[in-house]
Amino acid sequence: DSDVSAFRRNNPDCQVSHRWHDALAAQARGADRIDVLDWRRTGEDRRIDEELVHSIKSPAKVAEFLSTVCIDEKNSGRHCMCEGGPILKLYHGDRLLAGVTVHHGERLRWSPGWPGDAELTAESQIGIAQWLDKNGYPALERARLAKIQEQGERAEDDKAFWACFPVGVREYFESK
Repeated sequence: DSDVSAFRRNNPDCQVSHRWHDALAAQARGADRIDVLDWRRTGEDRRIDEELVHSIKSPAKVAEFLSTVCIDEKNSGRHCMCEGGPILKLYHGDRLLAGVTVHHGERLRWSPGWPGDAELTAESQIGIAQWLDKNGYPALERARLAKIQEQGERAEDDKAFWACFPVGVREYFESK
């Protein structure tokens, strides 16, 4: 960070984006609304367009949302191939400042702002889903809770499957 500060001082005309969250927060400065959009789909479940499903209108709420975004920069940068969703668009009045797409409840994609997907910390994954739920968009929190339930059921199935094997066989496969 000190090297970045020195570079900024020595190059005042250069715009430097150093931290992922800071770049988004700077771009969203002054935002007073978040529109939540989902993909509108045809009968074949193919994406055609974005559809506004909820709007959160409050500069304080936007600031609260941004405070829930915590990025694990070390593990960020990869890119899945899905469309993601929901889409969160941050506005000042009618001017779009930034748009991020949630991917698998674990990452955010902001093109062209970041060089890849931003990996959210575990706390931020929960925080964003719960914040959206509290502010009128429950779908992401429902999906998060369903995923946890599915993981628990899968663990129970695995335990039942391995229970019929001798201890030595279970230990062999657990070590792999």
